Amino acid sequence: EFCCGPRSLLGQEAERKNIRYIRFTKESHDMTSKRGVERALSDIKTLQAEGYKIKMWASVPCRPWSLRTDLNAQRLGPRYRKWLVSLRLESYLILQSFVDVADLVLEGKGDVSFEWPAFCEGWDIPILQEFFQKHGFSFVRIDGCAMKLHHKNKPIKKPWKIATNEGQLIKGLKKYRCKCPKGLIHEPCAGKLASASETY
Repeated sequence: EFCCGPRSLLGQEAERKNIRYIRFTKESHDMTSKRGVERALSDIKTLQAEGYKIKMWASVPCRPWSLRTDLNAQRLGPRYRKWLVSLRLESYLILQSFVDVADLVLEGKGDVSFEWPAFCEGWDIPILQEFFQKHGFSFVRIDGCAMKLHHKNKPIKKPWKIATNEGQLIKGLKKYRCKCPKGLIHEPCAGKLASASETY
């Protein structure tokens, strides 16, 4: 799992099913550093040499590219804009690392999936678009409420978008769109809830 926390739920589920699993966390594989990327590439090569077909799930931090950042840049002034530029430069480093690692996985006939909020501005970044086009990735939209994401008994309609080369995953996820009764009020996915929803 590319760019996750040390207790990601995806990892816990893999462990319960006895699936060989590696978390690429900031602490174990810092994707902004040459050393972290080299370690990730080495780990993947080791698994490939052992005969494993790798499925990589990537969920790069989306904060620098949220819709609110541009609004905040106008509202909060130069200091915020300077901080945002720094954050986005770091994000570019991580995205380049994702491409390098994902290319290796695909060379070994593995599968790669990349997830971000559906309306994240980062989807328009050229390096990502070029990667997805090069490898013929497909896209699917899902909603958090269809995945039982909720807070205080209210569903959270967090819209996700997944890019992947794995056709079966696309087919399996298509059904997870909001089917809540018309007029039902969803809990807004913002602030602490947005951060918490990233743990899946």
